[in-house]
Amino acid sequence: MALTAIDDSYRAACRRLAATDALGSRPGLERITSLLHRLDDPQRVPGGLLVGGTNGKGSVCAVAEGICRAAGLRTAMLVKPHLRTVRERICLDGLPVSTEEFAELFAIVFAAADGMDQTHGAATRIELLTAAGMLAARRAGSDMVICEVGMGGRLDSTAVLEANVKVITNVELDHQKYLGPTIRDIAVEKAAIIRSGDDVVTAARGEALDVIAERSVATGAHLRVVGGDVPLHGVTNGLHGVSVVVDDGLQLTSPLCGAVQIANVVTAVTAIRQLAARGLPIDDVAIASGVAGASWAGRLQWIDGTPPLLLDGAHNAAAMAALVSAIPEVIGDRRRCVVFGSMADKSLGPMLASLRALTDSPVFTRVEGDRPAEPGDLARQFGAGAEVAPSLKAALATAERHAGRDGVVVVCGSLALVGAVLTERHGPLP
Repeated sequence: MALTAIDDSYRAACRRLAATDALGSRPGLERITSLLHRLDDPQRVPGGLLVGGTNGKGSVCAVAEGICRAAGLRTAMLVKPHLRTVRERICLDGLPVSTEEFAELFAIVFAAADGMDQTHGAATRIELLTAAGMLAARRAGSDMVICEVGMGGRLDSTAVLEANVKVITNVELDHQKYLGPTIRDIAVEKAAIIRSGDDVVTAARGEALDVIAERSVATGAHLRVVGGDVPLHGVTNGLHGVSVVVDDGLQLTSPLCGAVQIANVVTAVTAIRQLAARGLPIDDVAIASGVAGASWAGRLQWIDGTPPLLLDGAHNAAAMAALVSAIPEVIGDRRRCVVFGSMADKSLGPMLASLRALTDSPVFTRVEGDRPAEPGDLARQFGAGAEVAPSLKAALATAERHAGRDGVVVVCGSLALVGAVLTERHGPLP
């Protein structure tokens, strides 16, 4: 196919996919099950890892995928949201699918989806992406599919993946409108991905852990708890990442920054070892190599410059609190200026409280998307010292001026904001 035709087909696929945003979020498994059946059930994978939870899902997926590739396995990684291109949501052997592959996949998926609205209703954007990712894995002959759960779990389209190893990273307050107002409510939704006979790994605590344990007992699943029967030992190494020791004494070093990554790395390694016990050919050499090589953009990501940028997609109260804890370890006492933007449906009060621990003079900007918090509203809630910028470019310029040559600009509050900064600095992904 000529390059122009490929580009046209890709852009047309993106436009049609974006048009489905008008359908909104419609939890349920009837549409995705029907769509996948029309595609000859690509959710039936030779090896699968399903990763749910509130925070840390992407990091766990990235580490697990890196280990699998280090072991010589062909991988498909299906994650969300994307930062610079929607193609990041479908990665084969460590790379986003090409524009040509994306267009080909969606030509097939759209054809399968046509007419579904007469039976189960039209497929949503997330369902179409899930189907395309699972189809891509089958077409590529992937040995292992690592899939990130979207919102919740019980009714999320990814729940249909036939994976026998499940991860629930943690459970925090997020998406309460859809998942319920309490930690227990949210944990029930997330724990519902656990099926009979699964191996389950979690780093959840308190009431959330109780719910996960109850579900594991009820389904006959085998549960391992990071920080419980799986010891959690590790240290942070500033901008050089973290070092951890897993339960048998294996020492590992990861370039992922922040104390939260200690639990994420151990969670990923524990899940991989559960897969190895089920026959996946992965040894400690591959584990060490995969952990050392794994990267995950937009999470305490350092970008050199004068001043440098520190990007973190902290998009809920727990993630903002973790960012506050990590800042001294990562940048020390350097002057910092913060650019913040968020979606309007987040718990903005607790997020702004964490923001006050980072700075007394944040720069608020608007996040692109269908539910942005208005910068002026955020500034009024924050109070004295807040500034509002009319654009991301202006926000960065203001923050850089305040930070000075020796300071650091911290960008946080939304992965969409972080993605926009990466695109602003580096351009769209080729």
